[in-house]
Amino acid sequence: MKYQELQQKSDKELKELLKTLKTRSVELRFNVLGGNAKDIQEMRTSKKTIAKILTLLSQRKRGVALQEQE
Repeated sequence: MKYQELQQKSDKELKELLKTLKTRSVELRFNVLGGNAKDIQEMRTSKKTIAKILTLLSQRKRGVALQEQE
């Protein structure tokens, strides 16, 4: 998911998406360890999306995202 798409979502939506991605990341990790991995790329992209969401939430908390738009 692109950073611009994430910026358009509310904090509540981001937190729900974060929870979903973390759950999916755990499932993928167990599949990789169990040898049932079909798409390792999905694990990599989910990690990156989680990092983007956490960064955006942190920026919003500090008010940095609002200052950049001005």
